[in-house]
Amino acid sequence: MFEPIKAALRRAAPDGLLDRSKGTELEGRLLTDPRVRELLDALGVAPEAALRSAPALLRYLEEAASCAGCPGLSACTHAFRGHVPVPRRGEDGGLIFAYEPCAFERQAREAARRRRLFRTLSIPEELRAVRMGDLVRDEHNARAIAAAEAFLARQIRRSGRPEAGARGLYVYGPFGVGKSYLMAAIAGTLVDAGVSVFFAYVPALVSELRAGVGDETFLDQLRELMTVDVFILDDLGAEQVTPWVRDAVLLPVLSTRAEGGRPTLFTSNLPPEDLLELYGGASRDGMIDELRAHRLVERIRTRSEVVFMGGPNRRLSPPAAGPRTR
Repeated sequence: MFEPIKAALRRAAPDGLLDRSKGTELEGRLLTDPRVRELLDALGVAPEAALRSAPALLRYLEEAASCAGCPGLSACTHAFRGHVPVPRRGEDGGLIFAYEPCAFERQAREAARRRRLFRTLSIPEELRAVRMGDLVRDEHNARAIAAAEAFLARQIRRSGRPEAGARGLYVYGPFGVGKSYLMAAIAGTLVDAGVSVFFAYVPALVSELRAGVGDETFLDQLRELMTVDVFILDDLGAEQVTPWVRDAVLLPVLSTRAEGGRPTLFTSNLPPEDLLELYGGASRDGMIDELRAHRLVERIRTRSEVVFMGGPNRRLSPPAAGPRTR
């Protein structure tokens, strides 16, 4: 198809462009490497045109060879780490090389994207990989799963954008029945769709927030809880209940999220009505505490679909497939 590469090489190389050793190296690589002939034929590039990009072509060959057995980004020796040169035919008929991320770089970017979208606090690492397809539907969890599917359909349709009157879920029931696992499946599915999620174990969240009181950390953390697309409070009521938790954390966060049209999801061992006594007895201010507790519970009730989830304790006798939960 093309004239011999060696002849074209000698004719096209201007005097002084390549010293003898480099010219010899280039000529040898072009003559002996079958990938070069295959590449030029596939792109329709003449050997003399390819010579104009000789250094880039050599680098392409070297980097292609190093990519063949690359174990990962940490071992990458490319000048543009994590990227591979992709040859194309330029407008002048010669070779041009565009750098594109390799498979390892794409994986790293996806992992970084998921870290940005999916924040967790004291949630088992294995729950980050759970999806709705991992759930085993039975008579105990069917209603909760159906509610989760309806919630996901709404959120994904809106791409997580706020919506006036947005409602979340309040899933309650005994220990170990799969509430946290269900929430993990919801969270993972949302993140896959590009929706940001903060999934927090409430006792750990309260401890972390309390540690940030007195500096900007506390306000920054509250701001994140208020603005993330979907906020999941796992095991509400298990924290050490105080007026500060109720009045400085839960009420402002839930109120701001409701006003901004951002849904909040909860798991708890308690039905919502039992929260009245729990949060109303946080101090001895009598009627004031009752009113604040009532406001908190009403905020949860009016902005959440309340679903009971029963069944056996899966931590004691886990099924062959299905949820492993807190």
